[in-house]
Amino acid sequence: MANAQLEITYDRPRRHLEEAVHVALEELGYDERRDDEGDILAVSGMSWASWGEEIAIQIAERGNSTCVRYESVADRQFFDWGKSRRNVRELSDEVERRLLA
Repeated sequence: MANAQLEITYDRPRRHLEEAVHVALEELGYDERRDDEGDILAVSGMSWASWGEEIAIQIAERGNSTCVRYESVADRQFFDWGKSRRNVRELSDEVERRLLA
């Protein structure tokens, strides 16, 4: 199973990060699902290059900051040629762009 993780802390309120993540997921074409704890699961469809990917996103307040944790897992593949890492980076970059907009 191939995976990649990234954790970034921002000096922004949680609601700003939730909105930025939501807009970034729409922009990148992911389906967004939420679990009972409010964590986000971004799901992409299958393509010629993969069986589909999932990115788990956790957003947590830590004092005056908000931490966003991304974890991309290609659980139907043993090796993903760096796709999980690129997915995490692409999504985190798009969230950063949304925060600056």
